[in-house]
Amino acid sequence: MNREQANEFKVALEKGLRKIAKEQRGGKTEWTATVKKCLLEVANEFHFSSNCHMSLPIHLKYDKHDNHEWLCDVMVYDATKEGIKEIILCAESEWSTNADEIFWDFSKLLVIKSKFHLMVYNATKENNVLEELKEYIKSSEVCQGDETYLFASYPKECDEQLQFDEYKKET
Repeated sequence: MNREQANEFKVALEKGLRKIAKEQRGGKTEWTATVKKCLLEVANEFHFSSNCHMSLPIHLKYDKHDNHEWLCDVMVYDATKEGIKEIILCAESEWSTNADEIFWDFSKLLVIKSKFHLMVYNATKENNVLEELKEYIKSSEVCQGDETYLFASYPKECDEQLQFDEYKKET
């Protein structure tokens, strides 16, 4: 994936996540399904393969989708019949506002070699964990400088908007 394609993919992710932020309200099960569906649609738009578990049969409409999870909630990758060429996106979502639970899910993303790492989480005024997540990346020995970390924090309070941030480790 070249730089221009990567940017187009990232823009499509942000656009999709912002769209569902305006439309979706409900419990964590509904949010998880909506986020997964959004990520699958972006993967499908770019003709990538994907893995994630969907309890609804919605996954049947995607040609290159396997209905099971690997290490994280969603994996998007470029594959041929010979095998996986590149992991484009690994994503985790955590709807608890507990910082420890957010960090646990985020830690799974750090061990995966991927172009983009996306963490979707609930933000409150009390648990603004974004700077701590960035520090976690900085101090990690497994994080590479060529990987981009994306953060989509959905506010617990419905009157606020999605915060979308990007971070790349300096090497």
